[in-house]
Amino acid sequence: MNALETFEQNGAKFSYDDHLGFITSCPTNLGTAMRASVHICLPNLGKKKDEFQAIADKYYVQIRGAHGEHTETDDGIFDISNKRRLGRSMTLLVQDMYDGVKEMIKREKELSGAGSGGAAASSGATV
Repeated sequence: MNALETFEQNGAKFSYDDHLGFITSCPTNLGTAMRASVHICLPNLGKKKDEFQAIADKYYVQIRGAHGEHTETDDGIFDISNKRRLGRSMTLLVQDMYDGVKEMIKREKELSGAGSGGAAASSGATV
């Protein structure tokens, strides 16, 4: 007998909806449940937490440390991912993340003095 059979024999059931499918413990994983993410080095923007968060909020992305949820970073490397997952197509979810990361790179270049055609930004990222 496997764990799933034991679980069901004890009377427990998984929440299921004909339209949404299996409902997990985290409602953000309903819908496509797709999480697109990128690890990117943004040492200058990372020091301006309010500005960094404002960009993330504008583009519906979330900022995490590169080592997962609720982690901090001391090397300026962040995990940026789409925040919205329910009621949107996969294309739009990736677009959220792309647009947010593109804006973050732009701001990182401005903060590093490379925004006006100078040396490459310290993030080394290109879009």
